[in-house]
Amino acid sequence: MPQQLQSRSFVRVAVAAVLVCIASLVAACSGEKPGVSVKSIHPSRGPYLGGDPVVISGTGFTPTLIDSIRFGKNKAPRPPIVKENGDMVVEPPGGNVNQTVDIEIILNDARTIKIPNAYTYIDPTGPGAPTGSAH
Repeated sequence: MPQQLQSRSFVRVAVAAVLVCIASLVAACSGEKPGVSVKSIHPSRGPYLGGDPVVISGTGFTPTLIDSIRFGKNKAPRPPIVKENGDMVVEPPGGNVNQTVDIEIILNDARTIKIPNAYTYIDPTGPGAPTGSAH
């Protein structure tokens, strides 16, 4: 193979490698988590004292992947339970009445999935709260 042709091949390989590195950095900086996503959160509101289970449906979650979950600035008191279908069940910590917070899922490699305005703390005994059962 002539020297000039070898040089062109080397340059093409080097450029391709640099582009792959740049794409990886862009994905890491933009917060993309390959294979990890959140589909829904249910319920999206609960008592300000915390404790009522919240299901975070998604894909790619495993027990060893999750470091912690935060509701606003408060860390959930226990690690989530990750089901085989990828759903996580977590007990929110307490918060302030009528406060809407972000949910942050902190992964064990320090990446974070942030779901803005995802959960609202309510007063279950306040106006509009359920009142007893119908007989």
